[in-house]
Formats: sequence, structure tokens, C-alpha cells
Amino acid sequence: MVEGVAVPWFAILRELERDPDFLSKIPWRSLEEVIAGAYKREGWPDVVLTPRSGDKGRDVIATKPGIGAIRILDQVKAYKLGNKVPADDVRALLGVLTRDTNQGSKMR
Repeated sequence: MVEGVAVPWFAILRELERDPDFLSKIPWRSLEEVIAGAYKREGWPDVVLTPRSGDKGRDVIATKPGIGAIRILDQVKAYKLGNKVPADDVRALLGVLTRDTNQGSKMR
């Protein structure tokens, strides 16, 4: 699980090494694409970049099926430098995770 979650972080860190201002310059949709692409490059067979709206709080869904299947739900937030993620956004993501866990494999 930790290895799976690290995939997009390593992609972002590589971009930050090239350009320290990367996160302040990149449009939020492009950042979602970077994250989805990172999972694809690492061999995750099922990666979904959700539509811009109506995504039910999930921006990227990466799944590795089989025994010990893993599903990662990424929600991308793009705040200006120095702004913190509000607690309500964190609670909303927790709600998304709870909803998906309760619905199991019915979610897509």
C-alpha cells in the first residue's frame, strides 16, 4: 500500500527537482494527469482520470486487481503557496473513502 501511494509523490518530486516552482505553475487538471500518468508508468493496469465534474470527490482512481487487490483514490487540490487545506476538505475526502470502502467492488 505504501509503495502504491508513493508512486505519484515520486513523479511530483522529480518535477520539483527540475523546477522548484512546478506546483505553483501547473494547472490543477494537468497535475491530475501527472498523477494518473505516474500510476500508468508504474504498471497499474486500471487507472481512471475522472471527468472534471461529477467525480464524486475522486480525481484519479488506480486499481491493481487480484489477490491483495489495491484501489487508490486520489483527490487533487491546488491551493496557492502558503494556503493550508481546510479541515472540511479533509473530512470530505474521508467521506469519499468511507463511501467507497462500504460499497467495495461496486464502485468504479
